Amino acid sequence: MGLVTDEEEALKWFQKAAEGGDASAQDRLGDAYEDGHLGLKIDLEIALMWFKKAAEGGDGHAQWRLAEAYEEGELGLPTDMKKALQWRTAEER
Repeated sequence: MGLVTDEEEALKWFQKAAEGGDASAQDRLGDAYEDGHLGLKIDLEIALMWFKKAAEGGDGHAQWRLAEAYEEGELGLPTDMKKALQWRTAEER
């Protein structure tokens, strides 16, 4: 017996955890909004908001994603190598 995927239920729990300050859940919501997962429409502004919260909370993947976004000018951010380096440095700690 396998588990049935329930994106709506998963989204509910990720949202609850993210709003409670869980950096990993915040990062997952950033991914979901960036890629349109969990039944969400792509929204790069909201994705960026969640990635920033997660990165500030110490999530390594979110820190990496912000560094990439600043290096490449993604997620609506301008290219900013200084900020990219700051997030790379944070990721390596």
